[in-house]
Amino acid sequence: MAGEKKRASGSDDKARASATDFMQNEPLFVFASRIQQSETNEQVWSIIEEICESLELTAACCRCFPNGATAEPIVFFSKTESFSRKLERALESIPGYLDAFLHASVNSSKPFRWREVIDLLDPKSPQIETYYSKIESLGEGVVVPVFGPHFRNGYFCYSGVDGREYSDHDMML
Repeated sequence: MAGEKKRASGSDDKARASATDFMQNEPLFVFASRIQQSETNEQVWSIIEEICESLELTAACCRCFPNGATAEPIVFFSKTESFSRKLERALESIPGYLDAFLHASVNSSKPFRWREVIDLLDPKSPQIETYYSKIESLGEGVVVPVFGPHFRNGYFCYSGVDGREYSDHDMML
C-alpha cells in the first residue's frame, strides 16, 4: 500500500514466523471447532487467549451493540485477561453512537488496522473525534467486524506488542 510505513524487520519477522508456525501446528478450523464445542464464556476466552499467544497478540476483546448503535447499553463486552485496562476503560466509556471502531466495522467487510478508521469514516464525524481523543494514543491493533442475530453489529479488537505493524497477511490469520 502506497505511503504505508515499512515494516520493522526484527519483531515483525518473528511475529510472521510465529503466525506461520501457528497455522501449520494448529489450523484455525481446529480452534473454531473447539470454540463451537465450548459451553461457557470462560472456555471460549481461554481458547482466544491461546490464539493470541500463538500469534503474539497481547490481547483481544469483543464488543457488540444493539441494532443501530444507539446510546443503549452494550449487549456484550468481553476480553482476554491481558487486555489493556486503559483501552478497556476507553472503549467502555464510549457510547455506541461515538464508537469509531463500531462505525468503521459497519463500513468494512474485512479486518482493518486501528489507524484505518480515519479512511473508513467521515473526517468530520464525532466518531473520528472520539478516536483521536480516546483511542489513538493507546497503540495499534486490528479490528475484525462481526455481525450477529437481530442486526447486532460489533467487532473483535486485537492488540499486539508496541510498535508492531500488521501486514495484510497478519490480518487474515
